Amino acid sequence: LTSLIVPYQARIVELEQRLEDLTRLVSDLVWDIDPDLRLSYISERVFDILGFIPRELVGKSILELGTFEDEGPESAPKVFRQAFRNRRFVILDKQSRAHTFRISGIPVFDLKTGTYLGARGTADDDTDRRTAEQALREGERRYRMLVERSPHAMLVVEGRAVRFANAAAATLFGAATTEQLIGLDPSLLVDPSNREKFALVRTGHIAT
Repeated sequence: LTSLIVPYQARIVELEQRLEDLTRLVSDLVWDIDPDLRLSYISERVFDILGFIPRELVGKSILELGTFEDEGPESAPKVFRQAFRNRRFVILDKQSRAHTFRISGIPVFDLKTGTYLGARGTADDDTDRRTAEQALREGERRYRMLVERSPHAMLVVEGRAVRFANAAAATLFGAATTEQLIGLDPSLLVDPSNREKFALVRTGHIAT
């Protein structure tokens, strides 16, 4: 009997290892929770990302581990009773640094009784991308502020229309507000004696 059981046990170990390898490829983290939202499984990569050994987290509520950005503590448990995808979930690592994950999951029910058994899903660490996006938005905000406050007149022209003008440009062209310049044909802002030359410059027929 033992000779029959051992090969099956080895096969189970092999399949579990394959599953673990696949989960590493598919997502940063794979998790399972019981009906009380306690973690019954979390993949080993949690150590690489958050600094926790899986057994430190197993048995803890997933809502003790992290919080949804767009969900209050009262309604958060309901999220795990239906399928969801790419919800923002913030978790503090072992050094108390915040990581933003995109978490997805599906509920698990007993096929015979319909009893809720918990949920399982994945989580991808989105911290670096989100930090980069925030830095980009901040850079764009600062650049726009510098342009808007520049003492030099600046216009952005697309096709035959002004798409952006700063305050200095409004002052230069006698407009009460920058909005009065938006949509204008830029040739109307050029002295009539220079409009022909301006048209040639804009079409690339002569160099500036």
